[in-house]
Amino acid sequence: MQKVIAELPPKQVINFLLQHFKNTNLQKPGNFQQNGTDFGFKSNEDFWKVLLRERNTAFKSLILEGFRIVDWFPRTPGLYHTEDAFRARMDAKHYLREEKGIKFYNPHGKFHMIEGGVGSVRFKPVTVENQECLLCTATSDNYCHSGIPLAIPDRLVSKIDFDDYKLYFNIIGKVKFLPNFLENHFIHMSRIPQIYVLVDNLQVVSTDRLAEPIKITPMVFFTSNSSSLNTDIENELNQRVTYANCNAHSNEELDIACDWIKFYVSQYSGVIITNFDEQRPAFVI
Repeated sequence: MQKVIAELPPKQVINFLLQHFKNTNLQKPGNFQQNGTDFGFKSNEDFWKVLLRERNTAFKSLILEGFRIVDWFPRTPGLYHTEDAFRARMDAKHYLREEKGIKFYNPHGKFHMIEGGVGSVRFKPVTVENQECLLCTATSDNYCHSGIPLAIPDRLVSKIDFDDYKLYFNIIGKVKFLPNFLENHFIHMSRIPQIYVLVDNLQVVSTDRLAEPIKITPMVFFTSNSSSLNTDIENELNQRVTYANCNAHSNEELDIACDWIKFYVSQYSGVIITNFDEQRPAFVI
């Protein structure tokens, strides 16, 4: 089995994720700025409303006002804000279970939540336009998977303390298409613009808002022969999915999430076949 991160194993993706990436009917425009930038946004939702609707947003400059930054990346940037993703998350509720006071989704529900835009991954630094960058996410709502993908040059990374989730930033940059070498990590995306924001400058801003830890959803695919999970798709691919929620700033919480994922997979006699963290790999594949 080929090792992968962020995408499904090659040749197994076509029937696993159905045609659920359609353009949304979103209509709220962004704010046009008069200070040298083309757009200004104050929330994840407003950003994606424009990016999913407009055709000519690439190479436009923007400012993201009052966002926090996490060193994780949405598995499918923008998907969370589509109508199909919303319906998938609603469908997932049919598979919510509770044991000993703990609520959780079975693999069918987890599958629908991944279709709904949930999922986070973390990359090693990459070279973009001849400068080393860290792939991160700007978020206004405490979650990585609904946020805005960033490439932050090394010269600016020192302004960020990823252990301090209370820092807010004004982020100035330009919308770019994903470079070719990153496209393979997002082969599962369809009908969503493959863009990111190349950051030009970061400004720490003061705010009286109460900050909660930023949540990530590390996720894995696993194979299983469990007869309790049979569906047409899963029978064909012999593949399931799960994820966990944890705080991004804590390695201890991430380790607990990894242990939970391993336990969950073991309940279905499964074998994990993907990783979600290039910086600190969670599993031996």
